[in-house]
Amino acid sequence: MRRGLVVMLASCLALTGSVAASAGTSMEKVVGGGGTQYWPSSNGTFVAYSNYFRRDYNALAMNEATGHRVRANARGTSGVLGSFIQGTSQFIFQQYGDRSDLYFFDVSNRQRTKAPSAVNGIGWVYWPAGSQEHILYMRATHRFHTRSLMLFDRSTKTNRKLIDDIGGKTVFPGYVGARYAAWTTCGSEACFVFVYDTTTQTTTKLPTPASKSSYAPVIDEATDQIYFVRSADRCGVDVTIRVGALGSDQSTTVATLPRGIDTGWTLSLTSNATSGFQDLYFERWECKDQRGDVWAIRSVDDPGTMRGQDVGPAAAGPYGHPVERTMPTAGAERRPG
Repeated sequence: MRRGLVVMLASCLALTGSVAASAGTSMEKVVGGGGTQYWPSSNGTFVAYSNYFRRDYNALAMNEATGHRVRANARGTSGVLGSFIQGTSQFIFQQYGDRSDLYFFDVSNRQRTKAPSAVNGIGWVYWPAGSQEHILYMRATHRFHTRSLMLFDRSTKTNRKLIDDIGGKTVFPGYVGARYAAWTTCGSEACFVFVYDTTTQTTTKLPTPASKSSYAPVIDEATDQIYFVRSADRCGVDVTIRVGALGSDQSTTVATLPRGIDTGWTLSLTSNATSGFQDLYFERWECKDQRGDVWAIRSVDDPGTMRGQDVGPAAAGPYGHPVERTMPTAGAERRPG
């Protein structure tokens, strides 16, 4: 589905309001505004996300109740999420300028702290996901000729290479928790989801039908359910958000996106104290206009929810191939200049 974007990244290496989705759940736009909002994550009070506007990249956080926003990356630098460390007021993000490092930002006191030197000490580090136990991130070395997927254990302060060298492919870290890490690997023809189990130290590939792509995984470790996106071979074609049990080849459609609408490379789950269920955050990407905003499916795990509902009006006009998608994350991967 996204082979054009993958080729683009490899070559670079050096509608408003609330929409009812079904009984028991709803979908609504959470963050809009100028530029593109992408890679969202929430802790139930704040939603953190990346913003690309007028060639600037920033990692931002917004209080959902008040709408107040704060920037995480320091003045004069660029910032890219990242994810919340669930159960805390911190999220991890990439801050870069002449070099790239991973930082934690605490929304309660606006303090920025650097990730351990075992993470930041070597190469160009980027695109992190974090939990209280682990940090999943990418590391580029040897002038970007070698790009590896890393898993850092925060208790033992040690790194494990989940992928030694991704070669000509592109890898998007998606989720890390206490036990599992999950990511998307895209080649020239399709994208696939992989899950690493830290207990068994094994990696499995999410079953994906022929001529389809799977991407943007997030795992509910309390129930061993994995949420992900599946689509056809063009931006905004046959896009569904799905859920299934880990280790199973069966999944259920949570929502069907209209033609011309796609998602980003990550989903985010967080508990909603009011509903007692979980909310699923995602980037709602408009293929024609080449921009995205942050949306949320409320009470996505409510057993009374009717599945497979359309989530809003389609973008008008012709639908762009992924090669035409100006994905702002390319700047975070490539060393400036």
